Amino acid sequence: MIIRPRHTAKDSSHSSNDNVSTDSRTEFWRDPSVNYVESRRACNSRACYKPHSHPTFSIGAVDAGGSTFTGATSGPCSLRPGMMVFIPGGCVHACNPLPDQSWSYQMLHLDAGWLSALVAEMSNLSGGFISESEIRLVDKDVVYRRFCELNNLLFSTASNEDKNAALIEFIGDCDCGENMVETFPAVSPCASLAVKAL
Repeated sequence: MIIRPRHTAKDSSHSSNDNVSTDSRTEFWRDPSVNYVESRRACNSRACYKPHSHPTFSIGAVDAGGSTFTGATSGPCSLRPGMMVFIPGGCVHACNPLPDQSWSYQMLHLDAGWLSALVAEMSNLSGGFISESEIRLVDKDVVYRRFCELNNLLFSTASNEDKNAALIEFIGDCDCGENMVETFPAVSPCASLAVKAL
């Protein structure tokens, strides 16, 4: 199991007299024996990313601050604390803090082949957030809380068996509900390149 140490950096845009913490921390978790999942947590981050894609299925959650998500065909979407985004592998996206602000978030990356095989085994999958061609935005507190519990377990010293069971349970049991999900066709890497070429 690898948990990279926390990196702390003082944000120089605030004076030392501010009562608000400006420490920025990022943690990564991965374990070679559970190689189909890895996680990242960032606190008070101001890092911005260009549009990119991952080969993995990605699940993101906003913990604090606000974010602008790009990658949905309908245009940028605003995310607030407690909101989550489910992104199929290969879909071009970017998720960045609001201008001149920091935010805290969690990202879980799942091997797309492993996830696809798992979903195929689950004939009673109620979640509705797993899609290979659509981005799903979820604003449901119970799903967010369960995701936080799962991620806390992954970063803990719990056994790999417990971590695996919790991950499968999260995927199988989360019922986002039709009224809690916004669905957008995903932007593929090829479509993004075509747009840039124009």
